[in-house]
Amino acid sequence: MKIFHILSNRTWGGGEVYVLNLAKEQRDNGHSVEIICADRPVLVDIFRNEGFNVHVFRLHGHLNFFSPRKFARILSDCGSQTVVHVHRIPDIVFASKAIGLLPETKRPAFVITHHLIDIPFADKKFDKPYAMLDQVICVSHKSKNTLLSVPSGIDPAKVSVILNSTKVISRQSDRTDNPDNSPVNITYLGRLVPEKGVDTLIEALPMIHCATLTICGGGSDNYVASLRALAERLGVNDRIRWIGFTDRIAEYISHADIGVIPSRWQEPCALVNFEFMAAGVPLVTSDTGGQPEIITDGVDGFLVPSDDPDALANAINRLAGDPDLRFKMGKAARETFLNRFTYDNFYRQVMDVYDKALKSKEAKVAKKAKN
Repeated sequence: MKIFHILSNRTWGGGEVYVLNLAKEQRDNGHSVEIICADRPVLVDIFRNEGFNVHVFRLHGHLNFFSPRKFARILSDCGSQTVVHVHRIPDIVFASKAIGLLPETKRPAFVITHHLIDIPFADKKFDKPYAMLDQVICVSHKSKNTLLSVPSGIDPAKVSVILNSTKVISRQSDRTDNPDNSPVNITYLGRLVPEKGVDTLIEALPMIHCATLTICGGGSDNYVASLRALAERLGVNDRIRWIGFTDRIAEYISHADIGVIPSRWQEPCALVNFEFMAAGVPLVTSDTGGQPEIITDGVDGFLVPSDDPDALANAINRLAGDPDLRFKMGKAARETFLNRFTYDNFYRQVMDVYDKALKSKEAKVAKKAKN
């Protein structure tokens, strides 16, 4: 199978990790995978360093005619088992222009993963691209329900839900025998941006007993400085390790006692959920977006309201003060991952969607030939 992944975000985040892991797994399984990317050095360099052929195109703009034509020429040389997989709704306009330049018999299957929780774009320019899609993947039921909550050209029959997964599998040693006075390690892993709610976690820290906080992730200098200033003002800066951006994810997760996802936005299906769960680390997370589809409150983690430092502190304290509960919930989290969220299961579901998309494309060709 020939697969093209299209992405254009300006920063490296969960969606880009999703694409990289999927592309590598597809390549390892014998498929030919190439990347279509906007001129974003952070994306281009990472994919090229991983050995992928990366085509850099202008993906947006009303007068963008050259790039779709160039991509169409690339597609015209591919066989019938070709899939174009887009990862942002704005990028389907570019992809549909390229696909539309080809005769029906030469067109690839057209798939999108919708990584967010939001309603579809209502601009008329999206009507034709929506209609051309063969399959749509949403990363949570909340994402699907929101996407279909308003009329659009997206066919509900073509929409599937595939919750994310991870290939980061770290092992956590049994730390239940820590001395009573040894602080537990609370760990945050993700981008440092306002919607992720790290400020709420810092505001909760003065109310959390016998614990330190490790913050892994990068953000703008101004925003990180504001977080540090908040920690200094609250008198907790000496309890925080500021790691910054790191690719040593497994290492920091393996030393975590409690993972925290304090997002205030509608968290679609954060990959970090599965990274902590796979390692047997219990989670405390906001109850926003798709999080309740992943975490069962009181079983493998705690769900709390967003923007509520008191509730966040109370949930963390329950785990911080009870090593047996941490062990029990961490074990349950790992079992949930192994039973529901392994990468093999995720990959099989994605490839099943590809098969549906290819069959949909073949049906279109047959219908047109019959008419």
